[in-house]
Amino acid sequence: MKKYYILLFSVTLVAAFFIIQCKTSQYGALGEPAVPVKWEKLDVAVENARKDGKFLFLDVYTDWCGWCKKMDKSTYRDTALIRILNSQFHPVKLDAEQESIMAGGKKYLSNGQQFNELAVSVMNGQMAFPTTIILKPDMSGVYKQAGFIDGITMRAISSFFGQKLYEKNVDFNTYVKNYK
Repeated sequence: MKKYYILLFSVTLVAAFFIIQCKTSQYGALGEPAVPVKWEKLDVAVENARKDGKFLFLDVYTDWCGWCKKMDKSTYRDTALIRILNSQFHPVKLDAEQESIMAGGKKYLSNGQQFNELAVSVMNGQMAFPTTIILKPDMSGVYKQAGFIDGITMRAISSFFGQKLYEKNVDFNTYVKNYK
């Protein structure tokens, strides 16, 4: 009987520890970040950016892109990155194959092509996925990088542009290399 109580106590202790870990870790019980990226619709993000001056952060993806899915499962679950994106940007997930996209009062179409004309425009016709793009509120480009980006590197990139360090003549490559 004594062994039974010791076993029951041990199981209860392990379960309590697991529950405490889930509540205090950066991820919840299902592996989701405690606070996810607050992705906005592009037309809303453009309007908000024009009002508050924050940059647009675009994650350009397609449904069939494996590296896009990997970024969703790793990079965009980094809690420090999530804080930066939610506080310093208007983050937008842009499906490059979406038929119709509204932005800045204009409707962008795919016109029977594989990719939407807005995606083609902001990517300068270089259709590689995923692509991370940072735009000013007027939709002019500030930064573009195709391919998978890990959480730490994405934190450095978003921190650099979120704080507008390029306006202070801070060297981008040095900043990203030394970012911790």
